[in-house]
Amino acid sequence: MKLNANQKQFFDSIKGYGIAVDSGTWRSGKSFELCLFLILRMRKYPGIRQFIGRKTLKSLKETTFLKFQEVLNDHFYLVENRDFWVKRSSSPEVIFPNGSTCIFGDLDINTIGKLLSAEYSDIAIDEGQEINQLAFEKIKSRQTQTIIQKLSNGTQKNKFLIAMNPPETADQHWSHGRFRDPNTKIKDSVMVYSHIENNRENIPEGYIEDMLDAVDSRTAEIYLKGNWTPLLSMLVYNEYDFPQDKQGNYIEGGNIRFMEVNPGYENYFFMDFGWTHPMSIGCWQYNREEGEFYRLYEFVDSHVKPEKYCEFLMGNEILHNNKRYKSPFSVDNAILVVGIESKQSRQEADGMSNLTLMRAAFSKYGKHPSIRISGPGLQESIISVRRHVCNALGRRKIFIDPRYCQRFIMDVRAYHYPVDAAGNIVSEEPQKDGICDNTQDEARYGIHFIAPIISNKLLIQKR
Repeated sequence: MKLNANQKQFFDSIKGYGIAVDSGTWRSGKSFELCLFLILRMRKYPGIRQFIGRKTLKSLKETTFLKFQEVLNDHFYLVENRDFWVKRSSSPEVIFPNGSTCIFGDLDINTIGKLLSAEYSDIAIDEGQEINQLAFEKIKSRQTQTIIQKLSNGTQKNKFLIAMNPPETADQHWSHGRFRDPNTKIKDSVMVYSHIENNRENIPEGYIEDMLDAVDSRTAEIYLKGNWTPLLSMLVYNEYDFPQDKQGNYIEGGNIRFMEVNPGYENYFFMDFGWTHPMSIGCWQYNREEGEFYRLYEFVDSHVKPEKYCEFLMGNEILHNNKRYKSPFSVDNAILVVGIESKQSRQEADGMSNLTLMRAAFSKYGKHPSIRISGPGLQESIISVRRHVCNALGRRKIFIDPRYCQRFIMDVRAYHYPVDAAGNIVSEEPQKDGICDNTQDEARYGIHFIAPIISNKLLIQKR
């Protein structure tokens, strides 16, 4: 049986965890894998009682129940009333000749009681984003390990599977604390992420085209590529506009512009250091007359030695992690703006700061580039960037070349503030959920250094 890449990842995760959650987008193949797993276990272990549920019985019968029978017919070539029997009642059942049964039931917290009088081996929940945490806890309490352990001679335990679409506000949904947050998640659980790109063979003709017509480009990218973290979250830079065509390719417009070096503009390297030399170098130009910034190129990678990024800054082609980089200009005709924050002292290495190591590396080459230090406050520099992303008059003054700045675009679309259950921001320090924020820091340092916020007091003095 041919599985797509999403399903292979999910089945691999099941081996090591008691609870496996597939948080995936439309048509990524989640429901199929739930049905497939339960059927395989029913055929292997006689007499087990399985359960699969969804919030309402109506939606369960119209979707998952039909999918289960489809898998039996089309993938296992089993025939109803010969190889299995279907009991179509208020809580439908599928029964195998070996005595194994799969019960289908709703998980509405008001009607779940009738399902709590029995115990189940494996349990699956489809469309998990629809149910609340209490329903999950109640049905989880009805899981027993005895039969599976006995039939497998102790080599297997019961599994609890959940398939869910990304909740519209990921950080607010109860599943965040139980399956995503490393500080509060269930220890024996894992969450994997699925998306349409890995299931193209199994989607209807024209499905993606219809979806692209129905949603904005940002949401489309999330569903196509699975980067659902920022879905409707409190983005730091929610005014960025990165338009795409129907094939998902970036096109000019908004903050997107395909560019070459303009000899009439000022050249800058904006640079952010990390902990063990993860860093971001952006190659920027500044049009002082119009107050516009252009990001032409990026070098964003981890564990880079100072000698290597000095080579890059000098305009030489370098090879790092099997990828070649070459800046469109060099420190001979550009200013290097380096971000240093108050916490930078925690990032010392062998008693020498990253900046000192970089200066020493440059000295080996006989170079003494023009370096400026930028250390703005977090919110002040974020406001500086916002004023250029899209100002109060709707004018955009930051332009990104998508050919060479893919990481920057990915980061900015995931850079968000943590919020509480009511949607209120609970911290002024943004979160990135595993997405690199070096590119965002690099932009903050550089833009605020060149075009800082002018206070009201200073404006009055100028008048």
